[in-house]
Amino acid sequence: MIKKISLSLLLSVCITLLTAQTLQEYVHCFSTDSLIDLIVEQQSTGTDYFDEGMFPSYRQHTMSNKFWKDENLFFSQIILFTLGNYIEYFDERQDSLYNSMRIKMIKNYPKFKNPDGRNTYNFWKTNPSDHFPNSPFFSKHRKFKIPDDMDDTSIAFMILDADSIALQELKQEMIKHTNQYKLQVKNIFKRYRNYQAYSTWFGENMPIEFDICVLANILYMVHYFDLELNHYDRESLDMLEAMIKSGDHLKYSEYLSPNYKSNTLVLYHLGRFIADCKPAQLMPCIPQLKAEIKQEMKKNKSFMELVLLSSTLMKLGEQPEEYILHKRIDYNEEFYPFYVANMASMMTDPLKRWFAKTDLFSINYVCPAYNYVMILENKMLRLKFE
Repeated sequence: MIKKISLSLLLSVCITLLTAQTLQEYVHCFSTDSLIDLIVEQQSTGTDYFDEGMFPSYRQHTMSNKFWKDENLFFSQIILFTLGNYIEYFDERQDSLYNSMRIKMIKNYPKFKNPDGRNTYNFWKTNPSDHFPNSPFFSKHRKFKIPDDMDDTSIAFMILDADSIALQELKQEMIKHTNQYKLQVKNIFKRYRNYQAYSTWFGENMPIEFDICVLANILYMVHYFDLELNHYDRESLDMLEAMIKSGDHLKYSEYLSPNYKSNTLVLYHLGRFIADCKPAQLMPCIPQLKAEIKQEMKKNKSFMELVLLSSTLMKLGEQPEEYILHKRIDYNEEFYPFYVANMASMMTDPLKRWFAKTDLFSINYVCPAYNYVMILENKMLRLKFE
């Protein structure tokens, strides 16, 4: 059962929500205090399935209506990462609540760290191992354990403010998991197979996998710590640039980003990286991305997709036109899958391409607290235009 918000918080905004006609009006229905309170209320106290400090998240196979409780590092840390970008707008109370959430959450990092001493992190617990938690089948078989990944590790290093020694060690480890270092990527268009870019996974024998959103997060970390770009960073940037300029990033988003699998999330990750880190090589892509965001917003998008797209446009420096909401939004039921596990992503082509277009092997991951974080981010960005 997905954790719901309290009746008192629901009543505090529901009357106003009934009258909201535009995305801007809807976002402004929430005060910063109410959104932070919603997020705080979701953080586990350790009395339920989830450990103290973690934010409940759930997985759902796309062919089923059942939600499984899924304790993972990903959502809990991207909540801290996203909120941390806006603490300059917080008042004393809000800042105190954020710091309290952070202290409680980071105590859980050792549970997700590589058990053999390597300074990398896993999506699921490793100490002790708890892959596919609560699954009556997958959790019982070791072959379904996944290796540590560069996505979670990059975000973890930023949250934990890693020191220079740890960063140097990580960069050396990352090189071992680039294309053509040991293995050759096989399940991507031939035009991208010679880029010596980073794979998603740290697994020694794991097939090389390129994911445009994961690469954006890896390069975000590199720029966040102002690290000198090495050959593999530049190769990764070159490939991102090629994907954007060719239009492949949207035409084949489910194929080039098997772990996020949507135009909205590809644009969000690329826009966030470029806006926050300002990589010189990708700055000329901003006009193209802005135009693509506006075009995507004209499509029949879910509410949370509209929030993400408008946030991305604002990050890139442009205030979006007001979008008329054509249906009432129940934010307590809007479970938007920000992350998608694609069990077909390791298949070789043409199987990967065929199955990427379907939901047969996809597992959606949702986190109610992160939905509130995305709304809060949108609200904070709108302050820059007021």
